Amino acid sequence: MGSPPEPHDKISYVTDIEGNWEFFVRFIDLSEALSLIALPAHGSPAAQVDLQDGWQLVVGGDCCDKGGAVGGSIRVVSTLVELKRRYPTRVTLILGNRDVNKMRMTSELSEGQLAHERLSTIPGPYWVPESKRVAPCAFLRATAAQQLGRAGLAASLSVAELASGYNTLPNRLRWMLKETMGADGEFERRRAEIALLRGSDAEHALAVRKAAESSESEARDGRRPRPSSRAEAALGVTDAEVCESFVSSVAPGGFMRGLLDAGQLACIIGSTLFLHGGVQSRGGCALGRVPGREGEVQSPREWADALNAWYAEQRADWHARPGWEDESSGPSFAADKTAQGWASLRGGHALMDYARVPP
Repeated sequence: MGSPPEPHDKISYVTDIEGNWEFFVRFIDLSEALSLIALPAHGSPAAQVDLQDGWQLVVGGDCCDKGGAVGGSIRVVSTLVELKRRYPTRVTLILGNRDVNKMRMTSELSEGQLAHERLSTIPGPYWVPESKRVAPCAFLRATAAQQLGRAGLAASLSVAELASGYNTLPNRLRWMLKETMGADGEFERRRAEIALLRGSDAEHALAVRKAAESSESEARDGRRPRPSSRAEAALGVTDAEVCESFVSSVAPGGFMRGLLDAGQLACIIGSTLFLHGGVQSRGGCALGRVPGREGEVQSPREWADALNAWYAEQRADWHARPGWEDESSGPSFAADKTAQGWASLRGGHALMDYARVPP
């Protein structure tokens, strides 16, 4: 994380960029602290941005997911990680729930999780209110109804038929993004951004993405291709390539892995505390509390240091054990959080639970 920031520097602060590249570029243009030198070039997703002397940049978390005109998670995160690399003591990257929850992909998109025989056993995410909770099986049945054009026919499919026809990595990733991460549409936004980074015209990528999204609700005729199939053909980016972008992003060398390695949970500059979210919760005040630690840390600065140290431990555990310890029986993170032995099942689970959005 580098040396502690100097309190006498001026501070530029931005938070919840959420993959909106256009918003991020406007922020840079308006900022006295930052200068945009060059936009991402073909083959390089990071923009060249300079941080002026006497300034610090604090990014408050939630750097990825929702996107803007096309989708910008790759470019936003890559640019921030590069800024941190160039200015390690003057750039602070606070991590939000949208950033930390990507750690789940190394275990939850594994082959064992996608095994057809396990489909009916994986529930919806426990942190979503029960009335809104959607399990993979229900999501895939809705997907089948859309593609077949007949809800009744989809409802009649057995779990085995549903699994063999629709339990694919692209569909499970769509479920994960929409129903467990609040990032509906990110799959198609990622496809458009990949095309853009390969040299596709921005207006064309935007038009294709919008057409794919708007026609999702209209794809009722089973003889018509899926909207994503049309986007796949129009942009030249396959579903497999979109999945690979997400999976590789959290692998060593990936852009999300870079963010998670460079980030932290809290920072104090002068007398100002920076963190994602609030210090108040339904369970009381979170200030001073560190997961897995008895009692409260009284000093805010010591608390921030302890929280960051705990984060570093959890991240190291995730690095060492990115998947389920027992792939054949490892449960989904969506399972009831009262399940015993979570910490022994995969690395960094306590951090993943800490970062979830409460109902």
